[in-house]
Amino acid sequence: MMTAQRLKQQRLHIRLDANAKQKLERAAVYANRTLSEFVLSRALDAADAVILEHETLRLSNADWQVFLDALDTPPSPTPGFDKRSPSTRNACGDDPWLSWTCASCR
Repeated sequence: MMTAQRLKQQRLHIRLDANAKQKLERAAVYANRTLSEFVLSRALDAADAVILEHETLRLSNADWQVFLDALDTPPSPTPGFDKRSPSTRNACGDDPWLSWTCASCR
């Protein structure tokens, strides 16, 4: 478990005008937190929202069904798919992307 000492080894410095600082201090008092606790918690909440927005894929029901259908019925290999040059093969002649299937290549 992380200790409070370990959690607070990093610093973040920001510049702001007097009005912005007073507003943040006032909000921190209403939230019954220190200014640092208030600013950090709100910044982390905002960071979580931005990360979630960028790292989550949301699909409509119709698009989800198209995605599932594509997984269930992948396209057929194109002509010449397995006629790659020998340099794309690993030591035992297998596709290097599938080397996890070969005991000697693991």
